Amino acid sequence: MSAAAAYRKSFAYYTSERLIVSIMFYASAAMLFLGSFVMRYRMELILAFPLVALVMAIYLDLSFKKDSAVQRPEGRTRARS
Repeated sequence: MSAAAAYRKSFAYYTSERLIVSIMFYASAAMLFLGSFVMRYRMELILAFPLVALVMAIYLDLSFKKDSAVQRPEGRTRARS
């Protein structure tokens, strides 16, 4: 059993492939719901779709870089005293 799985049982289920598939699923679902919201309320916001997709792609690309802050977002915050 790996150290992560010993810490939390659900971590034994995750692999790199499953995480990437879940990222793509949640991104697709987010775009679908954002699209339906935009079509209902603000038609001109459709122009923002390429920008949102680009930001999501850049963030995913950052997750594959070595020692990226995206890999450990909890390290970006500090406890305030």
